Amino acid sequence: AALEDKPVNAAAAAAAAAAGDDGTGDDGPKTLVITHPLCLEHKTCEKIERDESERPPENVCRLRVLVEPATGALRMASLEKHTEWCDEGPRVHIADVLRVHEYAYIKKLQEGCARVEPGKVVSIDGDTTVSRESFEAAMHAAGSVCAAVDRVCGGCNRNAFCAIRPPGHHAGYRGLVECEEEKHGSVGFCLLNNVAIGAAYARNVWRDRGIERVAIIDFDVHHGNGTEDCVRNLVPTTEEFPLSTPFSDVVVKAERYRPWLGEDDVDNVLFVSTHGYGRKMEAAQPGPMFYPGTGCTAICDVAGCPPRPFANLFSGLSAPPSAPAAAAGEPKIINFGFALLSPDATPGTARLEWRDAYRRTILPKLAEFNPDLILISAGFDAHKKDTMACGFIGLLEDDYTWVTQQLVKVANKCCDGRIVSMLEGGYMTDGGPSSAFARSVAAHVGALTEGCVSLETWDENDAIWESAHENHLSRERERRRQLKAEKEAARIKKEFAELDGAAGEILKEEYGNAGAAGVSAGGESKAEEGQAAAEPVAGARGDDSEQPSPRKRSRRGGGSVDYVALAAKLDQEGKGSE
Repeated sequence: AALEDKPVNAAAAAAAAAAGDDGTGDDGPKTLVITHPLCLEHKTCEKIERDESERPPENVCRLRVLVEPATGALRMASLEKHTEWCDEGPRVHIADVLRVHEYAYIKKLQEGCARVEPGKVVSIDGDTTVSRESFEAAMHAAGSVCAAVDRVCGGCNRNAFCAIRPPGHHAGYRGLVECEEEKHGSVGFCLLNNVAIGAAYARNVWRDRGIERVAIIDFDVHHGNGTEDCVRNLVPTTEEFPLSTPFSDVVVKAERYRPWLGEDDVDNVLFVSTHGYGRKMEAAQPGPMFYPGTGCTAICDVAGCPPRPFANLFSGLSAPPSAPAAAAGEPKIINFGFALLSPDATPGTARLEWRDAYRRTILPKLAEFNPDLILISAGFDAHKKDTMACGFIGLLEDDYTWVTQQLVKVANKCCDGRIVSMLEGGYMTDGGPSSAFARSVAAHVGALTEGCVSLETWDENDAIWESAHENHLSRERERRRQLKAEKEAARIKKEFAELDGAAGEILKEEYGNAGAAGVSAGGESKAEEGQAAAEPVAGARGDDSEQPSPRKRSRRGGGSVDYVALAAKLDQEGKGSE
């Protein structure tokens, strides 16, 4: 679909919305949704069968459930009238790719895909496979991001979502990012780092129109180690490669530096990632580190950014040139790694901690950084139904709506609402357009469309109140849960005390002397686990209503009574009394 270069007036749109116009007319502001048919031609397996359980998680179904003209989740009427579609995202220029990636990696990837036979796939590591069309798909995916940056920074759209694959946030400067826990190495289904390419493109092409500071927010359940690698490469470093020969051991040193624009890149790029971190649980025992094994919690200081005057993108005047940086500092990187919680944790704790990380740290830091453009690596595999999350975080659709709304408010405060979001992870496509993945993406894009007509800005006091309110509701819910468990334990204990004769002996023999305490701890806590998985964070829907409780487990914790033996013993006692 051809796109018309027509800037929108955000203030007029907000006034129209207040007057009752929802902005669905031809002149109303809309979210750009951009994709390309080649993104569907990136094949990771030769053929997908309906009942096949061994298909790779990253497959063409991920995009089909979103963009299919008749059934795609982003094509439904409630979204489509608020979105502007472009189905022909352009191919990225190689110069825009080489701001981020090393040419040797790009050449190897291009030649490797060209050697794949039509209809076949080839593995490039333990997780990632490519087909003949994969390189061109990656180039059009990155090009779609750059086109979205042009549309948003040019004022034609207030925000944009790039429905693209292959994903990119695990692809580093040389592709593979090595770490201690991933000795075998994996780029995690990623080929080109789309978000880094888009950020570098924005700083270059739009530098004379006010785009100086860019922020990248990554809420995929896996750490964006590739993006962090690209951001760290904005600072000159020296790499050392040990080399052993039969006669001597030497160390080869090489300088590593890949600027996106200039020496001040390090002060004008912020990267934030929230993800799972720690060891997975296998058979109730600690297992290997959750992929990629990097991203432990670390918070940088963003206050070192030099102040600069506001630049209006549509004033027709160029922004004043930035003064050259005196010396390169540390990259601005914020990581929040969330560990697995214990099974007896309060229901909803992981989601509440995730939200509080944004409310108490990330959003204030982002507002302090004051970006000119926000880019989002939108991964949806932190959903509680996505098996790739391995139990980490466990979000719901409401959480994706919430975090998008918060980022829109910060964008309204700092950069006239400019946001470019792109698809990263999210693999639970069972159910098609009604799958957990499709619903989560639709919730994200829906919040972006609302941001086209809303000028509400982020307020730290509101965030503090909301956090306190949700934590209060969580504590109250836990108090009620504990009270319920205590009542159940007292009831069972009373039943045990009232039992006599053969029935009491058999039941006490079955449960042991611990009796009521063991039944209560085993049965009640398991019942609450089911409620925790389905229960939204308190306050997310604006009320303190209880969620319907799932069917209770047996108070005996699932243990069965041998009624045949019980009846036989009762008969024996009856005959003896005669």
